[in-house]
Amino acid sequence: MNQAALTLKTPLEMTPNADFLWLVKPTSLRDRTDDELMLLARGGRKEAFEVLVERYQKQVLSVAYKKVQNSSMAADVMQNTFLELFRYVPKYRAQGRFSSLLFRIAFNEC
Repeated sequence: MNQAALTLKTPLEMTPNADFLWLVKPTSLRDRTDDELMLLARGGRKEAFEVLVERYQKQVLSVAYKKVQNSSMAADVMQNTFLELFRYVPKYRAQGRFSSLLFRIAFNEC
């Protein structure tokens, strides 16, 4: 198979299939975009969701703390935010607005 043919389009342009993303772009999960990680999570790769949590937990906690002004309540908001995000995984469509979705969920949890 010609390697150049695989790089003409990004994996997200080619297909929303998470299994295909894994085959086309064999990189570390930490190197993937948020959209790619959500698609991989939708395809059943729980470690992709874990990378998103690691990537955003401090930011979500910070936003929550600014809103509720209580560290234990902010931690609860953060946990609930990622729980809601996990519930949203099956419906997620890669549109390049992952952080907007995540922080909208966080604000709704406050």
